[in-house]
Amino acid sequence: MSMRPASRAGDPRHIVPVVLLWIVLVAPVHAVLGEDAPPADPVETAIAAVTDAAGARGASGEGVIALGERAVPALRRRLGGDDPRAAEFAAILLGRLGGSSRPALNDLVEALEDDAESVRAASAHAIESIGWPDGASLDALVAKGADPDLAVRRVAFRAALDTGRLDAAVVAARLAEHETRAECALALRGLRGRAVETLVTLLTHPSRHVRRAAAEALATSGTAAVRVAPAIAASTRSSEAPVRDASLEALFESGDASELTRRAFLDAAGSSDNSTRAQVVLALADPRFDHVETDRVLAAAAGDPDEGVRLAAALGAGVRGRASEAQHVLLARTTARAGLLPPYPGSGKRGHTNLRAAGRLRSPEAGAAWPALRSAGAPATLQALRAAWQGAEERECVVLLRAFTAIGETGVADIRARLDDPSRVVRREAALCLATLGDTGAPALPVLVDLLSDEADAGDQPEDHYGRADAAVVAALVARMPGALPPLVAALEAYAASPDDRVRPPPRHVLEVLEAAGEKAAPAAVAVARVIVETPYAYPGADAGSWTYPTDTLDALRALGAPVTHALAERLLDADRDVRWRARHALGDLGKSATPALDALDRAAASGPEAEREQYAALARSIRGQP
Repeated sequence: MSMRPASRAGDPRHIVPVVLLWIVLVAPVHAVLGEDAPPADPVETAIAAVTDAAGARGASGEGVIALGERAVPALRRRLGGDDPRAAEFAAILLGRLGGSSRPALNDLVEALEDDAESVRAASAHAIESIGWPDGASLDALVAKGADPDLAVRRVAFRAALDTGRLDAAVVAARLAEHETRAECALALRGLRGRAVETLVTLLTHPSRHVRRAAAEALATSGTAAVRVAPAIAASTRSSEAPVRDASLEALFESGDASELTRRAFLDAAGSSDNSTRAQVVLALADPRFDHVETDRVLAAAAGDPDEGVRLAAALGAGVRGRASEAQHVLLARTTARAGLLPPYPGSGKRGHTNLRAAGRLRSPEAGAAWPALRSAGAPATLQALRAAWQGAEERECVVLLRAFTAIGETGVADIRARLDDPSRVVRREAALCLATLGDTGAPALPVLVDLLSDEADAGDQPEDHYGRADAAVVAALVARMPGALPPLVAALEAYAASPDDRVRPPPRHVLEVLEAAGEKAAPAAVAVARVIVETPYAYPGADAGSWTYPTDTLDALRALGAPVTHALAERLLDADRDVRWRARHALGDLGKSATPALDALDRAAASGPEAEREQYAALARSIRGQP
């Protein structure tokens, strides 16, 4: 028998009770049986996690990428949907999936006509990442070569050229025209298909702009250019430096190891252009060019009148493990000029280290000198660094100290020898470098403490007692806790005994270290309390009864925690009225952090000077959160 009267099934008055009955009686049963909802679709879940374009390109899109081709159908649906943001994210993700997204190429070509520019741009990029379509879709893509959208126009041009549907004359015409030259040259970069054969024919074009753009494009084609290596080799004899150098780079990047290629580089080694000679020397250091004639050229380059060529020879010899002692010294001096990242935490100018490795076909980069020198081993590196120290400028000495640090225990003695250098900058660097080397950094401790002094101590700057301490020095001292505490406590005690702005290091900087050290600095709590309550370091403000600290002092008190709170509480019943006043106000500024002092405040409220008892009681109530 049916529970649903057919004649009244559509009556809302009967639908509502039935729905409510289902919710009350049936839904709980489904929940108990685990049938309350179908299992979530992993594809939809992964796609839903992508909420912006940056996420689609980054970590948020990793879940979709992990699903591979399983995600493609759902992404295709979003690409053709009404939401432009969803379509953009879908295009980005399809591009990241690469070849797995080939079934979506037709959809991506159609999306090049989307109203949203972001969708068109993402689709164009995705097509390049996946690969060119074929058949009618390729025809449709190539036909967009005159599209008003730059991203669409570029991908159409690249597809046409790389699939042989655009002849050299069209490319040359675009490169020759000033209005289209830059756009066309950019579109030529990185092509590896049939475009390589087209580009090589342009190396002999009458226009110098066309020749240069073709050579520079071939230099980005990688090993695909090996198919046309003989023609590129002929172009290395060009009298035009941009064409010649780009052709040399293209030949090197092609990976060709033929006699013809080696001969092209050997011939270019005699160029009158210093930059070209340097590039060639770096290239000839590649193992594929090993030959007795190559060795002679590299040996001669070590004595070249141009320093850049000599550096290239040293870099090449270092890569091959054949550098002479003089070349090691040149590499060390070049390293000193280039800079190295500081080996310790804290501030410091970044050095030129993210440069192309030695042996690549580029003008010699100073940042490549250090890895080349390190490859010689610690003993040879140490001797070269010592030789480079002679006559080095202050800035170069800083870099050399970092280099001594990088070779570890071998360089410790040389770093220690600089702790008493006349230059404060050099002493600072030596101390910081030693502080990174474990127990061997112990001799640096007095120097680090001394460096907490104001910058005015360096000589020619106006005194700024409340300036920030050197962040790297603070970090080094914190790392050496508790060994660094005694001299810091001694400085605070000296100031408490005789308050004077000339005490070094000043309390302000010592407190910065203690704040950074936190609980590890607890043994300094009594000395900190002495400075606060016995000296004018913390003083009344402009308004009657107000209390002022130098910047960040309160943060230091909070960082030290209960020990400094107890130390301040012990001074609440001091015989000196000013001491009591300062202790009470310091605890008041600590607020809830002063909870460990409540017992002492209660005692002071009961037995302290009668005129101050209510103030102690009020402070205790405030800390407890009572009215």
